[in-house]
Amino acid sequence: MSEKFVIEHCDGAITLARLQFFDISQSNLKEEHKAWLRRHVIPLLQGNGSISVVGLSSRSGKAAYNKALSKKRAVAVQLFLEETMQKSFPFDLVDGLGESLAEEMGQEDGVEDGQFRAVMIYVHSIPTPPNPKVIKTPKKMKPKPKKASTLWVGIGESHSGDLVAVGRYNWNGRLYRASADDGGFVDYVDLMADGWKLGGGLGGSVGAIVVVAHGVQSPHEFNKKGEWSDWDLDLAIGGKLGDVLKGLKGIGKIVTTMEKYEELSHAAIEITKNKGFVKKGLYTIPMLGVGAGLHVWTGRKYGDVTVISTGRTKMR
Repeated sequence: MSEKFVIEHCDGAITLARLQFFDISQSNLKEEHKAWLRRHVIPLLQGNGSISVVGLSSRSGKAAYNKALSKKRAVAVQLFLEETMQKSFPFDLVDGLGESLAEEMGQEDGVEDGQFRAVMIYVHSIPTPPNPKVIKTPKKMKPKPKKASTLWVGIGESHSGDLVAVGRYNWNGRLYRASADDGGFVDYVDLMADGWKLGGGLGGSVGAIVVVAHGVQSPHEFNKKGEWSDWDLDLAIGGKLGDVLKGLKGIGKIVTTMEKYEELSHAAIEITKNKGFVKKGLYTIPMLGVGAGLHVWTGRKYGDVTVISTGRTKMR
């Protein structure tokens, strides 16, 4: 199927068109664009008409780059007309909308679509035109629903004690899904874990932990009864309870702003890049120096993880 480089609409004294399928990341006019401008635009301008030009871009690439590129495409039309007519004349508008029209019409970010690599032309047979209207793509695209992340991250409070080869542990914490919906709401789940530890260790501690899980679609998937963990580590060094641990008395208030939430989500993404966390599952990572007691242990844990509550919150 050949590309149609010009979509044209005529409405009385007004000629509207979309010059489309510019090359990707380019502002050079196609020969088909030039031919249409010579045939339809120049005669009206020679008859004291007026023109507005608005550039567009697809949604692939950075928004700021696309904004500048769309303006270059509009300017390319202006320069071609002035060079062809061998004179300069006032344009009512020469501007670029970037990818905003594609976004408004439901085009998904990152999609390359030649219909939006375009310039909108508004030519009027009168010197002072009415406000221009944008020619939209005939078929409006429906935005795809945003897919919920299967990565979760949060902060918890851990209690642990060991006597050589056997010990007990429990922790509780709140995990947030590492993606917000279009309204800025975030899913969360409150968890409690309890069980036995087999491995080498000695001592006891109370401390703060980072809790990371991936491959979990629904909060209720966290419910696990009598399962072994992967190889794990507990480490606490004597010290004062830090601000993080103090805040654990009100776990739901640990992450209250979008800035803190984004920092936490970024941390989870970086953590799961580590080879030790590639396998899907639930991991607890001690915060060194945030806790009380003296305690070192490594081994495997056996126990239950229970969902205490679930909900959604909007980060302020």
